[in-house]
Amino acid sequence: MHRFERRRARRATRPDPTPATLFRALCRRRPPRPEGAARTLDTLVAELRGLTPDDLAAWLGALGNHPPRAVATRLGPHAAALSLWSDGRQRRLASQALLAGLRWQGPAGVAATRAAFDALDLEGRSLAAVVLGLLGDHAATARLLRLYHRTGSDWRVGPLWGLVDLGAPEAVDLLLTELDRRPRLAEVLPMLARAGDARAIAPLVADREGLWPALRREHVFALLCICRRIGAARFLEALGEPAGPAAQARLEALFAGLRGDSPTVAFGPLYAE
Repeated sequence: MHRFERRRARRATRPDPTPATLFRALCRRRPPRPEGAARTLDTLVAELRGLTPDDLAAWLGALGNHPPRAVATRLGPHAAALSLWSDGRQRRLASQALLAGLRWQGPAGVAATRAAFDALDLEGRSLAAVVLGLLGDHAATARLLRLYHRTGSDWRVGPLWGLVDLGAPEAVDLLLTELDRRPRLAEVLPMLARAGDARAIAPLVADREGLWPALRREHVFALLCICRRIGAARFLEALGEPAGPAAQARLEALFAGLRGDSPTVAFGPLYAE
């Protein structure tokens, strides 16, 4: 391989989102309740052993026929016992089902997810971190930070999402470190856009990865999301530019054509707010 190509390969961003991001997308929208007679919680738990990916949305929707506390009380202990399952494929699918089910159970879901957390395998803890972030469990921040720092694989994306969704200041520090890692996670720019922190402005502007035409638009959109959150004056201050008509004009030129876009348009439906 030519030296230039090797250098470009080292800089490349991974094109595909990690499983934790796919799971977060699953948890962002509550599945509708299926038609027909409601199945009991006993029946739904028994169905986990034969659940298929095609059944997952309907299974999650069926949980909506039961009170949150009852659902959390049943699902939580089963999530904690997943390590006893010998079938790895079925265990992974059941882990997704149980944790995505707890996501919609409010405070009872938070308590059940916390209780099961330490008994889960790495994949399960990563997914549980996503759930705790979406449920707004700010008390889990320290736990998610520990999980991130102990996880060298792509499963670190789960606690990253949890910290971003919680608005934890530490998330931005971690994301700026991730910005320099190669290959870069596909989620870093969307996460920085969602975090909307002024500390990311200068690193995004200086990021050499942004020079590649295929990525430049995502860099600029991440900057736009930050500008929307903190305001033009603070944005210009972070760039070291004094506020004024000339600076405002340059800002308008930078974001020209993007103001009507949403994160879904810029980054894809997995990153819908």
